[in-house]
Amino acid sequence: MEIDKKYFIRRNLDSYAEIEFAKFLEKRGIQVFYPFRDIGIDILAFDGKNVELYQLKARNEMRRYPNVYWFPIRKRNIKKLSNFPNTFFVLCALKPNGKFDFFKLPLSVVKEYIRLREQTTKKAEKVFLEIKRIGKRDYIIKPERIGKVININDYLL
Repeated sequence: MEIDKKYFIRRNLDSYAEIEFAKFLEKRGIQVFYPFRDIGIDILAFDGKNVELYQLKARNEMRRYPNVYWFPIRKRNIKKLSNFPNTFFVLCALKPNGKFDFFKLPLSVVKEYIRLREQTTKKAEKVFLEIKRIGKRDYIIKPERIGKVININDYLL
């Protein structure tokens, strides 16, 4: 049976992102572990000194809006993850060539995004963190007023 790789990736995007991010870390000499059960952490990483915990969010481009990625962030997840030290959100932006750009955001940055977003939008449990690719490895965060406070490129790995 022949399976179209592009379809397979998009159908299993979260799992594919976890595998690709783990490969990315291993190339840098970081040991990667997966939790035995779902606690909101997708990957644990150990660099020989420190342990970091990662919650991954993977998205491909919006069909209607090329170069735009919307990452759903739930506030209850932020609250739960705040109990763990050294926790990061990793935004995995799947480019049309099938490769990812990874953004490693500390929880404090995600909380700041939500705070700024709620200044002009109604408060909701789920917030979409929106980024737009404007160059090969150049992105902006939307809305632009938040982009003036948070430079998403500072977190691009």
